[in-house]
This record gives sequence, structure tokens and C-alpha cells, in this order.
Amino acid sequence: MLKLILCLVCVSVTVNLSLGCLWCFIDQDDCTRLCWGHILEEEDIRNIESCIELLDQLFNFDEAVYQAARVGRGYDQAVKDILTREIMPIVEEFDGKTHSETVYKVRLKAAQENFIAQASQLPRASGCLPPCGK
Repeated sequence: MLKLILCLVCVSVTVNLSLGCLWCFIDQDDCTRLCWGHILEEEDIRNIESCIELLDQLFNFDEAVYQAARVGRGYDQAVKDILTREIMPIVEEFDGKTHSETVYKVRLKAAQENFIAQASQLPRASGCLPPCGK
């Protein structure tokens, strides 16, 4: 019976794509602070939604991020620490300031690549429950 329950949990977690690594480990208020000054270059307007979409694309729906975050039991805190080390300095630097979408893309892409490189070094998961909810 317990095995059946665990399998159902695995299936429901695997099917639910709404929680990606970023939303699982970084506070949404911090993401809003990060995205507050995102400027679309063509329109020259501030657009938080476009920044959130970029964060989703880079951290929540990227297969390489997902695979890097599939760590062994007990290493989810290490994944959170790595992601926090990559994202929070950008949040602090960008907080209350405006930057072009190109600056955001370059900085967040570098953070994504650093996260993948570091998290990939952690022990791998053998079960079906990654810490990031995919």
C-alpha cells in the first residue's frame, strides 16, 4: 500500500510542471525585485512579465536545469544554496534599478550555466522525486 502511495506521489509530481527550480527555491518577492527594472529595448518600457517569462525559460522549463537538480536524497538544500548564490547577487544588484532585456538575458544565462555546472557535480538521485517538482 505504501509503495502504491509513493508511486502516485511520483506520478503527480512528475506531471505537475507548475513548480520549477526557481519558484521552488527562490522567494517570489525576490523574483519580483529582480524583474522590477526589466526594460524591453524595442518599446523602451519596463515589463516585469517578460522578465518572469525569461526566468521560467531559463530556470523552470529548461531540461538541463531539471537534470542538474535531480540530486540524491538530502542534497536539495545544496541545490537551493547553489541557486541562491547565483540569483541573489543579481537581485541585490538590480533591485530598484533599470536594465535592458539584453543585460538581463546575459546575466541570467550566466547564472543558469553556473547553476548547471555546480549542481551537476552533486550526487544524482536514484528515485523519482527531484527536489524541484518537475
